[in-house]
This record gives sequence, structure tokens and C-alpha cells, in this order.
Amino acid sequence: MRMKKEKPCDKLKNAIHLLEEEQTVKRQLLKNQLLIAADSLKPVNIIKHTLKDVSSGNDLISSIIVPAVSFAAGSISKTIFVGSSGNIIRKIMGSVLQMKVTDTITKHPDIIKSLGAILAERFFPKKEQKPL
Repeated sequence: MRMKKEKPCDKLKNAIHLLEEEQTVKRQLLKNQLLIAADSLKPVNIIKHTLKDVSSGNDLISSIIVPAVSFAAGSISKTIFVGSSGNIIRKIMGSVLQMKVTDTITKHPDIIKSLGAILAERFFPKKEQKPL
């Protein structure tokens, strides 16, 4: 018995059918991904994930506080150095000082933490409890 030879037209129909099935599967996967993305962009879920990140560790807090403190310290140092001077050289030097202070604090956050602890102990000393 001989096997029936497949006609080119039949091969083409089979190929089209396979591609249509593949397209259907990919369309469904895309819909699922779109639903997941839309769900993750809901404000409630964004807030929930943010709170979970904050409560899971202090990396987020330190990644916000250190740059803020370094920028503030740089700005304060520039303001103190320049003052109300209209001298352009002094303003340029103040900007350089601001960049250096900001950069130094950002690169060495442990210094800020220890300095903050020292200042907190100095200005807010712990009260000793008297024995009863």
C-alpha cells in the first residue's frame, strides 16, 4: 500500500491552521499579561506594595534619607559660604563646595548616621531612672 502524498494546498492549510492556533495561544498569554499589568498599576496595589517594601527593610528609607540629607547639607554649606555676596567667584566656589559636601555625604552615609547619633545624645540625653 502506498501512502497518500500530501498536496501543497493541504500542507498550506495545515500550516495556516497551526499558525492560527499559535496566534490564539499568544493572544491569550498577552491578555493575561495585560490583566496582570493593569492590576499591578491600580493605586491600591501600588500603595500596598510600597508599604510592604518599606516594612520589609530600611533600604528604601536609607535610600531616601541619605540623598535628602546630603543635598540639604550641601545647600546649607553653600548658603553659609556664599551668604548674600554678589561675587561671581564666591558663588562658583559655593557651588563647588555644595557638590563636594553632597558627594561626600552620599558616599559615606555611616558618617551621617554616627554624627546624628552623637547629636541626638548631646541634645536629647536619656533621663536616668531613679530607683524606687
